Amino acid sequence: MGAPEGAGEEAMRLEELAELLERHIIVKRVLQSMKVVDKAKPWHCCIDKAETKDSKEAAGISSSFGVGATPDEAIIDYVHRLRGKILVLDFFDKEKRREFSVPLSLEP
Repeated sequence: MGAPEGAGEEAMRLEELAELLERHIIVKRVLQSMKVVDKAKPWHCCIDKAETKDSKEAAGISSSFGVGATPDEAIIDYVHRLRGKILVLDFFDKEKRREFSVPLSLEP
């Protein structure tokens, strides 16, 4: 499952990607009581139950999220971090786990 990488691909918005994957986009302000790496960017954005990896062959995954001073900035940052990556959905559930190639043309 996934879009082909490279030139010629049609632009996809983050909302469309989340709908295709049947996932919610989470945008939230991180509480000051939590350890925020950059207090000037308290807003975080991610897709629910989605991790990333650099390529289909990569063994390791990482949690990926966008950060920003505003919700919109966090969404834009997240889109930049996702472009060209592999989204791994439900990583810890062997029956539901699936992967999706994020197009380089992904837009906020």
